[in-house]
Amino acid sequence: MGVYDRPYYREESRSSFNFSGRSMIMNIVIVNAVVFFIDAFIIGRGDTPWRPADFLAVRANTIVQPWTWWRFLTAGFCHDPFDMGHIIGNMFGLIFLGQAVEQRYGSRAFLRMYLTAIIFCSVVWSCVHYFVTPNASMIGASGAVTTVIMLFIFNFPRRMILFMFFIPMPAWVFGVFVIANNLFGLQGNDNVAYDAHLTGALYAWLYFRTNWTLMSGWSGDFLSKLSLPKRKPRLKLHTPSGERDSQLDEQADAILDKLHRQGQESLSARERKILEEYSRRMKEKFR
Repeated sequence: MGVYDRPYYREESRSSFNFSGRSMIMNIVIVNAVVFFIDAFIIGRGDTPWRPADFLAVRANTIVQPWTWWRFLTAGFCHDPFDMGHIIGNMFGLIFLGQAVEQRYGSRAFLRMYLTAIIFCSVVWSCVHYFVTPNASMIGASGAVTTVIMLFIFNFPRRMILFMFFIPMPAWVFGVFVIANNLFGLQGNDNVAYDAHLTGALYAWLYFRTNWTLMSGWSGDFLSKLSLPKRKPRLKLHTPSGERDSQLDEQADAILDKLHRQGQESLSARERKILEEYSRRMKEKFR
Protein backbone atom coordinates (compact mmCIF):
# COMPACT_ATOMS: atom_id res chain seq x y z
CA MET A 1 0.00 0.00 0.00
CA GLY A 2 1.43 3.38 -1.00
CA VAL A 3 1.95 6.00 1.65
CA TYR A 4 -0.70 8.26 0.11
CA ASP A 5 -3.19 5.38 0.35
CA ARG A 6 -2.86 5.18 4.12
CA PRO A 7 -6.11 6.48 5.72
CA TYR A 8 -4.40 8.58 8.36
CA TYR A 9 -2.00 10.15 5.86
CA ARG A 10 -4.91 11.38 3.76
CA GLU A 11 -6.57 12.73 6.88
CA GLU A 12 -3.47 14.63 8.01
CA SER A 13 -2.92 16.09 4.55
CA ARG A 14 -6.34 17.66 4.30
CA SER A 15 -7.04 21.19 5.32
CA SER A 16 -8.45 21.04 8.84
CA PHE A 17 -9.36 23.39 11.67
CA ASN A 18 -11.54 25.45 9.36
CA PHE A 19 -14.50 27.57 10.39
CA SER A 20 -17.66 26.98 8.35
CA GLY A 21 -15.66 25.04 5.77
CA ARG A 22 -13.41 27.98 4.84
CA SER A 23 -9.67 27.63 4.42
CA MET A 24 -7.51 29.05 7.19
CA ILE A 25 -6.23 31.69 4.78
CA MET A 26 -9.75 32.99 4.14
CA ASN A 27 -10.36 33.17 7.91
CA ILE A 28 -7.19 35.26 8.27
CA VAL A 29 -8.24 37.52 5.39
CA ILE A 30 -11.68 38.06 6.94
CA VAL A 31 -10.20 39.05 10.31
CA ASN A 32 -7.86 41.54 8.62
CA ALA A 33 -10.70 42.96 6.52
CA VAL A 34 -12.99 43.39 9.54
CA VAL A 35 -10.30 45.21 11.55
CA PHE A 36 -9.52 47.44 8.56
CA PHE A 37 -13.20 48.25 7.98
CA ILE A 38 -13.76 49.15 11.64
CA ASP A 39 -10.64 51.32 11.68
CA ALA A 40 -11.21 53.09 8.36
CA PHE A 41 -14.98 53.53 8.30
CA ILE A 42 -16.38 53.28 11.84
CA ILE A 43 -14.23 54.06 14.88
CA GLY A 44 -11.49 56.00 13.14
CA ARG A 45 -13.76 57.98 10.83
CA GLY A 46 -13.49 61.75 10.76
CA ASP A 47 -11.16 63.76 12.97
CA THR A 48 -11.10 61.41 15.94
CA PRO A 49 -7.68 61.44 17.67
CA TRP A 50 -7.86 57.72 18.47
CA ARG A 51 -7.57 54.95 15.89
CA PRO A 52 -7.46 51.18 16.42
CA ALA A 53 -4.33 50.94 14.24
CA ASP A 54 -2.49 53.24 16.67
CA PHE A 55 -3.63 51.17 19.63
CA LEU A 56 -2.74 47.78 18.07
CA ALA A 57 0.59 48.79 16.49
CA VAL A 58 3.89 47.45 17.77
CA ARG A 59 6.29 50.18 18.87
CA ALA A 60 10.04 50.34 19.09
CA ASN A 61 9.87 50.43 22.89
CA THR A 62 7.40 47.51 23.11
CA ILE A 63 10.31 45.15 23.66
CA VAL A 64 11.06 46.81 27.02
CA GLN A 65 7.39 47.06 28.07
CA PRO A 66 6.24 43.50 28.85
CA TRP A 67 2.72 44.69 29.70
CA THR A 68 2.28 45.64 26.00
CA TRP A 69 3.73 42.50 24.43
CA TRP A 70 0.30 41.61 23.04
CA ARG A 71 1.10 44.24 20.39
CA PHE A 72 3.61 41.81 18.86
CA LEU A 73 0.60 39.84 17.60
CA THR A 74 -2.10 42.47 17.10
CA ALA A 75 0.12 44.60 14.85
CA GLY A 76 -0.09 41.88 12.21
CA PHE A 77 -3.87 42.21 11.89
CA CYS A 78 -4.22 45.93 11.23
CA HIS A 79 -3.25 48.06 8.24
CA ASP A 80 -2.99 51.72 7.32
CA PRO A 81 -6.62 52.96 7.23
CA PHE A 82 -5.61 55.73 4.78
CA ASP A 83 -4.01 53.33 2.29
CA MET A 84 -6.25 50.55 1.01
CA GLY A 85 -3.38 49.30 -1.15
CA HIS A 86 -1.59 48.25 2.03
CA ILE A 87 -4.13 45.61 3.00
CA ILE A 88 -5.01 44.65 -0.59
CA GLY A 89 -1.37 43.93 -1.46
CA ASN A 90 -0.85 41.78 1.62
CA MET A 91 -4.08 39.83 1.28
CA PHE A 92 -3.60 39.20 -2.45
CA GLY A 93 -0.15 37.75 -1.80
CA LEU A 94 -1.56 35.60 0.99
CA ILE A 95 -4.44 34.28 -1.11
CA PHE A 96 -2.62 33.58 -4.38
CA LEU A 97 0.54 31.95 -3.00
CA GLY A 98 -0.64 30.86 0.42
CA GLN A 99 -3.22 28.29 -0.67
CA ALA A 100 -0.56 25.82 -1.81
CA VAL A 101 1.39 26.39 1.41
CA GLU A 102 -1.66 25.65 3.56
CA GLN A 103 -2.33 22.49 1.58
CA ARG A 104 1.32 21.50 1.92
CA TYR A 105 1.47 21.80 5.72
CA GLY A 106 -2.16 21.56 6.80
CA SER A 107 -4.38 24.24 8.29
CA ARG A 108 -3.37 23.81 11.92
CA ALA A 109 0.34 24.00 11.16
CA PHE A 110 -0.27 26.90 8.77
CA LEU A 111 -2.10 28.93 11.42
CA ARG A 112 0.60 28.22 13.99
CA MET A 113 3.30 29.20 11.52
CA TYR A 114 1.48 32.40 10.47
CA LEU A 115 0.82 33.65 14.00
CA THR A 116 4.34 32.94 15.19
CA ALA A 117 5.72 34.61 12.07
CA ILE A 118 3.85 37.79 13.02
CA ILE A 119 5.30 37.65 16.53
CA PHE A 120 8.82 36.81 15.36
CA CYS A 121 8.91 39.68 12.85
CA SER A 122 7.44 42.13 15.36
CA VAL A 123 9.91 41.17 18.11
CA VAL A 124 12.94 41.45 15.83
CA TRP A 125 11.68 44.78 14.43
CA SER A 126 11.14 46.19 17.91
CA CYS A 127 14.59 45.06 19.08
CA VAL A 128 16.28 46.74 16.12
CA HIS A 129 14.30 49.98 16.14
CA TYR A 130 14.53 50.44 19.91
CA PHE A 131 18.13 51.52 19.26
CA VAL A 132 17.71 53.04 15.78
CA THR A 133 14.35 54.87 15.72
CA PRO A 134 12.91 54.70 19.27
CA ASN A 135 9.73 56.63 18.36
CA ALA A 136 8.76 54.39 15.43
CA SER A 137 5.72 52.11 15.23
CA MET A 138 4.71 49.36 12.79
CA ILE A 139 1.49 47.75 11.58
CA GLY A 140 0.66 45.28 8.84
CA ALA A 141 0.86 41.60 7.95
CA SER A 142 3.75 42.08 5.51
CA GLY A 143 6.31 40.17 7.57
CA ALA A 144 4.10 37.09 7.96
CA VAL A 145 2.91 37.32 4.33
CA THR A 146 6.57 37.38 3.23
CA THR A 147 7.04 34.20 5.28
CA VAL A 148 4.17 32.54 3.41
CA ILE A 149 5.44 33.72 0.02
CA MET A 150 8.97 32.47 0.68
CA LEU A 151 7.63 29.13 1.93
CA PHE A 152 5.80 28.79 -1.38
CA ILE A 153 9.05 29.51 -3.21
CA PHE A 154 11.09 27.06 -1.09
CA ASN A 155 8.55 24.28 -1.60
CA PHE A 156 7.74 24.93 -5.27
CA PRO A 157 10.79 26.72 -6.73
CA ARG A 158 10.09 25.75 -10.35
CA ARG A 159 6.38 26.42 -10.39
CA MET A 160 5.45 29.20 -12.81
CA ILE A 161 3.72 32.25 -11.39
CA LEU A 162 2.43 35.46 -12.94
CA PHE A 163 4.34 38.43 -11.59
CA MET A 164 2.13 41.54 -11.69
CA PHE A 165 -0.57 39.18 -13.06
CA PHE A 166 0.94 39.02 -16.56
CA ILE A 167 4.71 38.31 -16.41
CA PRO A 168 5.36 34.53 -16.16
CA MET A 169 8.41 33.48 -14.17
CA PRO A 170 9.58 30.54 -12.04
CA ALA A 171 8.90 30.99 -8.34
CA TRP A 172 12.62 31.00 -7.48
CA VAL A 173 13.19 34.03 -9.73
CA PHE A 174 10.40 35.85 -7.93
CA GLY A 175 12.07 34.90 -4.64
CA VAL A 176 15.34 36.50 -5.75
CA PHE A 177 13.39 39.63 -6.70
CA VAL A 178 11.64 39.75 -3.31
CA ILE A 179 14.90 39.50 -1.36
CA ALA A 180 16.76 41.95 -3.60
CA ASN A 181 13.92 44.47 -3.51
CA ASN A 182 13.86 44.46 0.29
CA LEU A 183 17.63 44.68 0.59
CA PHE A 184 17.69 47.72 -1.69
CA GLY A 185 14.69 49.13 0.17
CA LEU A 186 16.71 49.23 3.38
CA GLN A 187 18.81 51.98 1.82
CA GLY A 188 15.81 54.27 1.32
CA ASN A 189 13.78 56.43 3.66
CA ASP A 190 10.24 55.45 2.71
CA ASN A 191 7.73 54.28 5.30
CA VAL A 192 8.06 50.54 4.61
CA ALA A 193 9.31 47.93 7.11
CA TYR A 194 11.76 46.20 4.77
CA ASP A 195 13.61 44.75 7.75
CA ALA A 196 10.39 43.04 8.90
CA HIS A 197 10.00 41.54 5.42
CA LEU A 198 13.55 40.16 5.52
CA THR A 199 12.89 38.79 8.99
CA GLY A 200 9.83 37.04 7.57
CA ALA A 201 11.99 35.51 4.82
CA LEU A 202 14.45 34.26 7.46
CA TYR A 203 11.60 32.74 9.44
CA ALA A 204 10.39 30.97 6.28
CA TRP A 205 13.83 29.43 5.78
CA LEU A 206 13.94 28.23 9.39
CA TYR A 207 10.47 26.74 9.09
CA PHE A 208 11.20 25.09 5.75
CA ARG A 209 14.42 23.52 7.01
CA THR A 210 13.28 22.46 10.47
CA ASN A 211 9.51 23.05 10.93
CA TRP A 212 10.61 25.31 13.81
CA THR A 213 8.24 27.87 15.28
CA LEU A 214 8.45 30.01 18.39
CA MET A 215 6.41 27.30 20.09
CA SER A 216 8.94 24.59 19.24
CA GLY A 217 11.78 25.72 21.47
CA TRP A 218 15.50 25.54 20.74
CA SER A 219 15.92 21.81 21.04
CA GLY A 220 19.00 19.88 20.09
CA ASP A 221 17.03 18.33 17.24
CA PHE A 222 16.40 21.82 15.85
CA LEU A 223 20.10 22.69 15.96
CA SER A 224 21.09 19.40 14.35
CA LYS A 225 18.77 20.10 11.41
CA LEU A 226 20.52 23.41 10.82
CA SER A 227 24.01 21.88 10.81
CA LEU A 228 25.95 21.80 7.59
CA PRO A 229 25.63 18.60 5.56
CA LYS A 230 28.36 16.08 6.20
CA ARG A 231 30.91 15.38 3.52
CA LYS A 232 29.89 12.36 1.49
CA PRO A 233 32.37 9.48 1.24
CA ARG A 234 34.11 9.08 -2.09
CA LEU A 235 33.43 5.35 -2.23
CA LYS A 236 29.87 4.16 -2.50
CA LEU A 237 28.90 0.84 -0.94
CA HIS A 238 26.71 -1.45 -2.98
CA THR A 239 23.58 -2.56 -1.20
CA PRO A 240 21.49 -5.36 -2.73
CA SER A 241 18.07 -4.14 -3.82
CA GLY A 242 16.26 -6.56 -1.49
CA GLU A 243 18.16 -5.33 1.54
CA ARG A 244 17.70 -1.71 0.47
CA ASP A 245 13.95 -2.23 0.07
CA SER A 246 13.78 -3.84 3.50
CA GLN A 247 15.59 -0.88 5.07
CA LEU A 248 13.24 1.53 3.29
CA ASP A 249 10.21 -0.41 4.57
CA GLU A 250 11.47 -0.22 8.15
CA GLN A 251 12.21 3.49 7.87
CA ALA A 252 8.82 4.22 6.29
CA ASP A 253 6.92 2.29 8.97
CA ALA A 254 8.70 4.21 11.74
CA ILE A 255 8.02 7.53 10.04
CA LEU A 256 4.36 6.68 9.42
CA ASP A 257 3.95 5.82 13.09
CA LYS A 258 5.46 9.21 13.96
CA LEU A 259 3.14 10.87 11.44
CA HIS A 260 0.12 9.21 12.99
CA ARG A 261 1.11 10.22 16.54
CA GLN A 262 2.53 13.73 16.04
CA GLY A 263 1.12 15.00 12.75
CA GLN A 264 2.64 16.00 9.41
CA GLU A 265 4.34 19.10 10.77
CA SER A 266 6.61 16.94 12.97
CA LEU A 267 8.39 15.38 9.97
CA SER A 268 11.82 16.56 8.91
CA ALA A 269 12.76 17.17 5.28
CA ARG A 270 14.71 13.88 5.23
CA GLU A 271 11.72 11.95 6.55
CA ARG A 272 9.46 13.50 3.92
CA LYS A 273 11.89 12.41 1.19
CA ILE A 274 11.91 8.86 2.56
CA LEU A 275 8.11 8.75 2.43
CA GLU A 276 8.09 10.07 -1.13
CA GLU A 277 10.64 7.41 -2.20
CA TYR A 278 8.64 4.71 -0.42
CA SER A 279 5.41 5.81 -2.08
CA ARG A 280 7.02 5.80 -5.55
CA ARG A 281 8.40 2.29 -5.00
CA MET A 282 5.05 0.95 -3.80
CA LYS A 283 3.20 2.49 -6.75
CA GLU A 284 5.69 0.90 -9.20
CA LYS A 285 5.43 -2.42 -7.39
CA PHE A 286 1.64 -2.64 -7.72
CA ARG A 287 1.26 -1.36 -11.26
